[in-house]
Amino acid sequence: MIHIVTSKNQPDLHIELNEAWVLNSESGEHISHSGEGPKVECRETYPNGHVRATWGAFVKDGIYLLSGQQIFYYSNGRKQWATTFAAGHRTGVETLWNEDGQKLWEKSYGDDSTWTWRLFDAGGKVRAESKWQGKDLITP
Repeated sequence: MIHIVTSKNQPDLHIELNEAWVLNSESGEHISHSGEGPKVECRETYPNGHVRATWGAFVKDGIYLLSGQQIFYYSNGRKQWATTFAAGHRTGVETLWNEDGQKLWEKSYGDDSTWTWRLFDAGGKVRAESKWQGKDLITP
């Protein structure tokens, strides 16, 4: 297993990959890049050809920084998760939906490293809201 841990985003992420999957060129999944120079547009597809994810990045000092909207899709074509990045940092609203299209939660990012997390009930109404500064809870 390959473990990747991020520490420059909030919350930190732990990603676990199987080495055989990484090395398998027959998985049917495909990532394509378009654009040259500092801006790159990327797209990953499911084995059936449906879009799995789209994202953009730009290169600064040899490092790829996420830039623009990043969207992941369920295999049925509905959005699973979406957010926007500016120079590698989340901005605006990040949203997670279930496979039926119901919004589960959203995070709204401020310019001062604060963010608000809203959880939604089955009827689409906010059932919980909390405000954060980085990893610290400001208000429950």
